[in-house]
Amino acid sequence: MTHLALVVVYKASKFVRSVKDGSITNHDRNDENGNELFVLVNSILHTSLKIICLLFLKMALLPLLIGVILDYSTLSLFTNIDLETRINDVINNVVVSIVLHWVLGITFMLVVTVSVLQMREVMHPNVLKDIIRPQEANVDLLGNLLSESEFY
Repeated sequence: MTHLALVVVYKASKFVRSVKDGSITNHDRNDENGNELFVLVNSILHTSLKIICLLFLKMALLPLLIGVILDYSTLSLFTNIDLETRINDVINNVVVSIVLHWVLGITFMLVVTVSVLQMREVMHPNVLKDIIRPQEANVDLLGNLLSESEFY
């Protein structure tokens, strides 16, 4: 979030400096329509929306979905509870159910990630080289999202 605030401050100060220097005139700016300000605000909103959607999908929805699938698929293995009873429990305790399923899903994701990375290190390098790439030294996902100008 602070990175986004820095980008907003940087773009706004760049715009103000260009107006003060005279490189953008009133004709270029279209002050009466406010097009330049609209483009700046639109760019900032698109960037914010991309980041929020990515974080929501990766950190909230996917673990919750995995937790629900794991709960449903292992229901008969660990308990004698049938599906109707579990659905009634979910309806009666919605918040607790969401939190428990999210924790179950995020734990599963972390265990699988660590296991796959450990397998890559232990096994012969040629076995999983095409499927699992080594971790890149400088992954800048947020910077790449901010550098794209359009929302896809």
